[in-house]
Amino acid sequence: MSATFFIQECPTCGRNLQIRLELLGRMIACPQCEALLEACDPAMRPDRAHDSGVLLDRANQLLATAADVQKNQAR
Repeated sequence: MSATFFIQECPTCGRNLQIRLELLGRMIACPQCEALLEACDPAMRPDRAHDSGVLLDRANQLLATAADVQKNQAR
C-alpha cells in the first residue's frame, strides 16, 4: 500500500514539506526548523500571506528557547 503525499511550504523556513494525506488538518512540526504548522493543501487554503501570527508565534518560541539556554548556561 502506497501513501499519497502533497507538498506544503513551511511558513517559517520556506522548506517544501512532503506531507501524507492522512495528516491533513493536524498540527505537524517542520523537520528543518521545528516550527508548528497545520497540514493543509495550499490549493484549498485561503491566502494567509498577511497573517503574521505564525511568525510571531515562532519568534516567541525562539525567544523562550534562548532564555532557557541562557538560564542553563548561568548555572
